[in-house]
Amino acid sequence: MSDVEEFVYESDGDYYVDEDYDVDDEEEMDDDAVELENAYYDATDHFRSNPAVALEHFNKVIRLEAESMKEESIAWRFKALRHVVVLQCRLGYPSEVVESSYRQLLSYMGRVSKNEAQEAIDFVIDALSPASISSTSGGSPSPEDAASGDSQLQAVYELTLEALKSARNDRLWFATSLKLARLYLAKGQTDRMKKVLGIKPG
Repeated sequence: MSDVEEFVYESDGDYYVDEDYDVDDEEEMDDDAVELENAYYDATDHFRSNPAVALEHFNKVIRLEAESMKEESIAWRFKALRHVVVLQCRLGYPSEVVESSYRQLLSYMGRVSKNEAQEAIDFVIDALSPASISSTSGGSPSPEDAASGDSQLQAVYELTLEALKSARNDRLWFATSLKLARLYLAKGQTDRMKKVLGIKPG
């Protein structure tokens, strides 16, 4: 007997197929998928105008998919987590909280395409860049905020390179290394730039 078909014996000796359970289950899955999609796009609507509300909605997406979808499904969580990392930074969350969320995002890279992985990494790095932060805040950040932002961005780069090296994604590792090298060059940290690029001090 298959899992799909449930045969019930009748008094006349005939059998019939009762598929009501499976239909209900399928409809429930469809409802879950719609709720997930709606929650995600509700969150993106608030991304710039109300970061705190957006963060709440993105965390809801992560929770909903973990609770209601198949374990192997991480598509919406992956999309939501990249926004969560950026929002946590902009809302001043402690660095350990931000890095924990980013580690979770990186842990899913092996379960998405390389293009999706690169888009997520670029999204986070670009959003945490000084130019993007200035544009979002409507002006130049204070020296303290700028230093904190640089430190967070550097931590994101280092976590990214570590994850990409473990995943043996050489193309994306090299592209990310070049971005980090450019950051060090802009800050006048040539020794760090050379270290990232594997250039021996001379």
